[in-house]
Amino acid sequence: MKEHCSHSPVFVLLTFLLGGLIGVAIAILMTPVPGEQTRRRLRETAEEIKEHTTHYADETKGKVAEIIEKGKEFAKETRSAFAETCACGREEKGNGAV
Repeated sequence: MKEHCSHSPVFVLLTFLLGGLIGVAIAILMTPVPGEQTRRRLRETAEEIKEHTTHYADETKGKVAEIIEKGKEFAKETRSAFAETCACGREEKGNGAV
């Protein structure tokens, strides 16, 4: 039997970014340029990746906070609806309509 293996989108994205970083580093190191230029390019590339990753993390935090807030609202609405249903059930039971 085949096993179904799934990874979270964050895992896939981080794997993709890591692969890209390794590819860029190898490409920069393999080009025939002086060491000073190579170090500068590596530094710049690492800084760009850091900025993109930070931006993505901040964006993700905002989305998670939004989802949590929606979940809290849903739970509150569900509790309220459940309480109303229970109250209606008690009223019906009290009226002898069981």
